Formats: sequence, C-alpha cells, structure tokens
Amino acid sequence: MANKYAQIKDEELIRVYVPDVYTESLLGIDYNQLKDRGIKLISFDMDDTLAGGLDLTLSRKIITKFELLKSEGFELMIISNNGSKKVEKFADDLEIEFIKNAEKPKGKCFVEAINKYNRKHNESITVKNMAHVGDSMLNDVAGAKVSGVVSCLVRKESNIGGFWCAVFDKSEHELREVLKERGIWRKHHKSGKGHDTQYYQLNEGYKRQVW
Repeated sequence: MANKYAQIKDEELIRVYVPDVYTESLLGIDYNQLKDRGIKLISFDMDDTLAGGLDLTLSRKIITKFELLKSEGFELMIISNNGSKKVEKFADDLEIEFIKNAEKPKGKCFVEAINKYNRKHNESITVKNMAHVGDSMLNDVAGAKVSGVVSCLVRKESNIGGFWCAVFDKSEHELREVLKERGIWRKHHKSGKGHDTQYYQLNEGYKRQVW
C-alpha cells in the first residue's frame, strides 16, 4: 500500500505534524519557556505520555512534577481519546480536570479545555495561551497545531506502545519517513561524541542536521 503522506506535496500541510517541542518525556520540557510564551493551560495525553498504556498507576515523579507545575501557576488537564475510567482515576490522582473520548486530532477538545479554564478562572484565554503534550504526531501534534495550540511531543512511555504502532498501526512510521526524506523532521536519539540528540525546546525549534 502506498504511503499516503508521500502524496502531500504542500510542505505547509505536512509541517502540521512537526512539534514545537520534542523531548524524551514530559519531565524534560522547559516549562519556563512555555510560561514566557504566555502559556497558562497545559493539557496532557494519557496513554504512553503520563504513563505506559497498560499502567494503572502514575509514578511518583509524575505526581511530583504536576504538583510543582500547579504551584507555578499552570492549569493542568488530561485530554485523552481513551474513554475508560482510567482517565478519571489519573485525573483524580493528579487533582486536575479531564476530557475523555476527545477524538483528537479534532480540535473541539481544545476548545472545550479553554472553555473549562475560562469558566473556572473567569478569564478569556485563547489557544495562544495553551500547550498540549502527547506522544502521537498524528493525534497530539497535528491536533494541537491545527488548532493553534503549542505542541509538545514526547517519546512513548512504554515499549508496548511502540510495538503496537510498529506492528498494527504503521501510520506514524510512514509519516516520519516522509518528514525525514524531505529534511523537515527526523527522529534521532543517539548521544555521545559527535552524535547530538534531536530533542529541542520551544525557543530552539527543529534544526536540520546531517548524519
């Protein structure tokens, strides 16, 4: 079957899959940069972002990070395509609001999140004041960028998620291949002398490198 992403000729259209931030995990994001950009609301995907897709509990380091981010003034929220009670449990554990069955990459979930924020704080923030963190270029990155939300891509929290995509859903792999071939974005994690990782923060942006 032909790679459908190779049929996208307009570079601007395919750039909606390129994240504004790319880090190993949500712990590695420079949240000070987000605050400097005016971000007040940060939403997070659940499966393979907050925890592995099969994990039923959150790690202490994630809970601690969320406590710190809340103390710094961020409003945090879970936005997940998952419709199970696990979404509610994680949100309860983190003491934050949630949107499940979100249907990302459709943008209505981001509008709903902003409306929740505005009702809670009696403010009128817009998509320019929101960032979204997730592990999927197709659902999280594209959904956020098309909606005007800052997009943060993280690596999957479990090998199960990567295995599932490699065997049953190859769309993300096919997309990355097209981005790589066109020099638009490359997934690269080598480290050591002469091999910098491809992770980058908001104020850096993707820099094409030659290996």
